[in-house]
Amino acid sequence: GMFVCHRCDTPECTRIDHLFLGTSKENLHDAIKKGRMNNRGSNNGQSKLTETDIKTIREIRKCGEKYKKIASYYKINPVTAWLIVNKYLWSHVS
Repeated sequence: GMFVCHRCDTPECTRIDHLFLGTSKENLHDAIKKGRMNNRGSNNGQSKLTETDIKTIREIRKCGEKYKKIASYYKINPVTAWLIVNKYLWSHVS
């Protein structure tokens, strides 16, 4: 039930003193602390949009553009556009 964790996170490193044992929870916290778990927004490899796109979508909707047209331009579903504008998605972007 233990993981072998790595202090320096260099894949080529084979130094025994850089290894330590940790639980699944400790391994996850270590990854978060080191910035390896930031997959929000455009850091997510499956994202079609960027933070700039999100800001633009919200602005053009404020100007009255229809969700269907926004969705067509960005090649997303109109429901996704609605979720973005209403901050159910990409809520971390102001």
